[in-house]
Amino acid sequence: MRGGGGVGVGGGADTHTSAGEPSLSSLVEAARDNDVQAARDVINAHRRSSSASADEQHTKIDQDELATALWAACSNGHVDMASLLLENSAPVEFSDSDGFTALFWAVESGHPDLVNLLLEHGADANARTDAGEATPLIMACEGTHGAKDVAIVKALLARNVDTEAADAQDATARDFAEACEDEETGEELVALLDAYENEKGRKRAQPDKGPEARNGDDVKTENERPSKRSKAPVGKAKVSLTSLFGKKR
Repeated sequence: MRGGGGVGVGGGADTHTSAGEPSLSSLVEAARDNDVQAARDVINAHRRSSSASADEQHTKIDQDELATALWAACSNGHVDMASLLLENSAPVEFSDSDGFTALFWAVESGHPDLVNLLLEHGADANARTDAGEATPLIMACEGTHGAKDVAIVKALLARNVDTEAADAQDATARDFAEACEDEETGEELVALLDAYENEKGRKRAQPDKGPEARNGDDVKTENERPSKRSKAPVGKAKVSLTSLFGKKR
């Protein structure tokens, strides 16, 4: 399932813009190359042009550009760049034609810091690709990135992720962890899943104390809280992305 390489910039990107506006590829290139200042300049230029012509279509194009740049940053492990884009309203739940959001790219590329950043900004830990073939947890449980995938799984489990979700072949995250080529990594992943399920079972088995007996001790732990859903718009980027991305899982 894992793809090869990070997000690049190819000839398929829509680089046509109105006079004086930066192209889509300029922002994506800056994100790919981790040129924070160049990205900031492009964003500021878009902001100036948007204030003069803030029609709905222009706003949508800006969202596409920000989303694509965020994927590039997440695929290439650029935390500071991703932070800049998120601070400037990059839509965390926008997906490409296969349903890959920024979180999928961060997981696939093995970047736990970016996974945590995206989750903090409301990324859906239980997202699915359009074909239903993968979730972020399933991807991470392949264990290709060793300790980094272990850290990613910990971050996802802390968001009450669904461990029973299965791919198109009915394989769950546990199935992938048990099949991990690196035995040590696989054992760590299985142990994490076991501990998570055991804790969930223990909490379900606890009798209801009643409102008077609880006295405020029913505050939910982080693992019990549902994953925050992004308040940002969910949508598909309208630009052609085929040449920008490597082979997916």
